Amino acid sequence: MANEKFTKVGDNVVILSQVPPYPSVAFDRYFQGLDLTAKGGHGLLSLEFAITNRCKFNCWHCSNVHRQGKDLTLEELSKAITEFIDHGVTWVGLSGGEPLLRKDIVDIVRNIGPRATAAILTTGYDLTKKTAKALRSAGLFSFIISLDSIEKAKHDKLRGFSGAYKVALNAIKMSLKYGFYTVVSTVATHSNVTSGELETRVKF
Repeated sequence: MANEKFTKVGDNVVILSQVPPYPSVAFDRYFQGLDLTAKGGHGLLSLEFAITNRCKFNCWHCSNVHRQGKDLTLEELSKAITEFIDHGVTWVGLSGGEPLLRKDIVDIVRNIGPRATAAILTTGYDLTKKTAKALRSAGLFSFIISLDSIEKAKHDKLRGFSGAYKVALNAIKMSLKYGFYTVVSTVATHSNVTSGELETRVKF
C-alpha cells in the first residue's frame, strides 16, 4: 500500500476506483479475497455487469450496437449479482448501454449492498438531482463518468451525440455535489497519448 494514493470520500478512504472503500463490510471481504489468492486460492473480486443495451449515444469505440436481447428483469439481475457476490465479488460496476436508462436502477443498486460496493459507469445521460439523491440513499458509492475530450465538439463527435460534453460535465458536478466518489473515465489512444492531450485532460 506504500505507493498508493489514498483519497478521502466522506467518512471513507478509497485506495483504487475498483476497490471497496474503507471502512466497510465490502472492504473486509476484499482483503479476505486477496488473502485467499495469496495462499494459492482463486478469488473473484470485481464484476462489471452490462445491465442494458439501451443507449442514446453512439460512441466510436463501443460494440453495444451489435448486441442483441432484452434487459434482464430486476429479479433476474439481482439474483445473478447476488450469486457473484456469494462467490467473492466485492465491487459491482453497473454499465451498459446506459445504465441510468433503467427505471429500476435505484432498486438494482439497493439490492447490491452491503457486501459489495456499487458503482455506475455512465455517459451521464439522464442523471437528475432526484435520481442522484435516490441512488445515494440506495447505497451507490461511485459514478464513473466518460469524458473523451475537453473540447466540446470533439467529445460530442466521439460520443455520437450532440450535447454529450454538457451532459458529462453536468454529471461530474452533480456526482461531486451529492458526495459520490467521482471517477472520470477516458479512452486512451495512440493519438491523445503522444500528442500530450491526455496530460491536458488530467489537468482539466
